Amino acid sequence: MPSPPISRSDAERAIQEIERALREGYRPPGRTGKGLGAVARAAFRLGLPSGTLYNRLRAIENHYGLAPDWSLYKGAEKPAAEIDALLIAQANAAAQRRIEQLEAEIARMKADASHPDAIAHVLGLVREHKIDPPDWVLRPHRSDDTPGVPVCLWSDWHIGETVDPAQVYGMNAFNESVADHRIKLLVERTIHLACERMVNPHYPGIVVWLGGDMVSGWLHQELVATDWCPPTKAVAWCVSRLRLALMHLRDRFGRVLVICSPGNHGRITQRPIAKNSAIASYDHIIYSHLVELFRDDGAITVHAAADGEALVQIAGTRFLFMHGHELGVAGGDGIIGALGPIMRGRTKVGRSQATVGREFDVLCIGHYHQPIWQPTAGIIVNGTLKGWDEYARVRRLPYATASQMLFFVHPTWGPIQPFDVFLQPRAMRKRINFAEVVEE
Repeated sequence: MPSPPISRSDAERAIQEIERALREGYRPPGRTGKGLGAVARAAFRLGLPSGTLYNRLRAIENHYGLAPDWSLYKGAEKPAAEIDALLIAQANAAAQRRIEQLEAEIARMKADASHPDAIAHVLGLVREHKIDPPDWVLRPHRSDDTPGVPVCLWSDWHIGETVDPAQVYGMNAFNESVADHRIKLLVERTIHLACERMVNPHYPGIVVWLGGDMVSGWLHQELVATDWCPPTKAVAWCVSRLRLALMHLRDRFGRVLVICSPGNHGRITQRPIAKNSAIASYDHIIYSHLVELFRDDGAITVHAAADGEALVQIAGTRFLFMHGHELGVAGGDGIIGALGPIMRGRTKVGRSQATVGREFDVLCIGHYHQPIWQPTAGIIVNGTLKGWDEYARVRRLPYATASQMLFFVHPTWGPIQPFDVFLQPRAMRKRINFAEVVEE
């Protein structure tokens, strides 16, 4: 005979608990009614699942010849539901007492932990663990290590456009003289930041990205009515400033690689087109002039691709340059602004480029007039020379100071050291002694 599942003493106790439950009015198996049965009540007291006790009853009878006296059930003195309610109340009371005990214990532990003696005890334990400091040998800085290759993002100049300060809360103004001054500041501050603010500023050259929307273009009727010059004059004006700016960079950095991408404002067609989209643009006319101007200059190379997109490896990082209106996405919201569609567009462009063997590490764009530095996420977005305008005010877009981006590409660490080259004074509130009306 196989060994019994439980000892005889445990078997007798199980029978006793079932018979106790029968005397208390818990029904035997086979009787219908509300509330617990005798076996379930006994199982609860024994700390067993009711199914387990049912199985044990058969084994107990087979091994020991023991079985409950089911005739002990005479009917409940109290209704079964009332008995169950009493059990639940007793269980709840016991649980509440346990909760109060635990809360009191937690409160005591917190009080002990905040006591000065407890803190001193812990500090003493810490002092007992004496750990020798590591024997570091610090390497001196390599004198031949440089910041990397400087990269300038120049885009969204919108030459020709006028921004009326009265229509943008006095936060910006843009016209011919302002544009000329900001371009001069851009060149001066780029050279200053790269050559005066960096350790060991020795560079193999500098990369300049012309990212489109260099002129306002007459994309909308309001621009036709308010621009300070037509697009044809804006093209010539822009070429003259770019020529001088690139020559200054050449004189300071030795070599200049100019990467050109057209924008959407400079297109010469009423609607966006696919065929010849990159060359049917005032931006491309500017770039073509620069190609001719520096054709015989061995230190300045101007690259203007027919597709408007440039895949360029700088040091150890591969960049894809495009204006940004070609991401194939739309949308945005009032919380994260353009960041959502930009990141979706980066993913979409990355997948598309990978299918034709043009994988890249970082996408550089402009278009959104908001500088964003996220190279670890594969995206860098440039600001704007024009600054905050009436369109941004009406669309409730956040204010951004006119700026262009400068960063460096290290052969080991990739894109590092971003600078927003600010091109207008920061708006400061004047101090007043009492009060005055903000707007007249």
